Amino acid sequence: AKRIPLYASSRSHDVDLTSQQNKELSNLTFSDIDFLMDDKSQINKEVQAIWPKQRFSTLRLFALGFDSYNLIEQLKQLQVIDGYYFQGLTGELTLDKCNSIKTKLQWAKYQKGSLVEVTPPVSSQ
Repeated sequence: AKRIPLYASSRSHDVDLTSQQNKELSNLTFSDIDFLMDDKSQINKEVQAIWPKQRFSTLRLFALGFDSYNLIEQLKQLQVIDGYYFQGLTGELTLDKCNSIKTKLQWAKYQKGSLVEVTPPVSSQ
C-alpha cells in the first residue's frame, strides 16, 4: 500500500528538537510562519541576538506583533490594489473582500533530520 502522508501543525516545529528527534519526525509535513522557517534572515539574527534561546511560541507572538504594527500603513493599499500583499514575518498577508487579514504560510518536511521546504499540500482559496 502507498504510504499515507502525515501532516501536523506548527507545534511540531520547535527549536529545541535534537537531530535525533528531527529524524524520528522524518516525512512529517507541517506549516509555520516565515520568520521561524528562515533562521538566516537578518531580522531573525537580530532577534536571536537580543533574546537568545527564546521558545518558538514567544517568537510567534513577536512576529504577530511586528506584523500588526507594520501592517497599519499597508491597509489602504491592501484594500484598493487587487493582488497586493504585504510580506510580513508571519507570511504573505492579504486582505479579503470582508477586510479580514489572510496569511499564506510556508510548508516544510523533516527529511533525514533537516527541514526541506515543500509546496502546500492544498492550494489556498
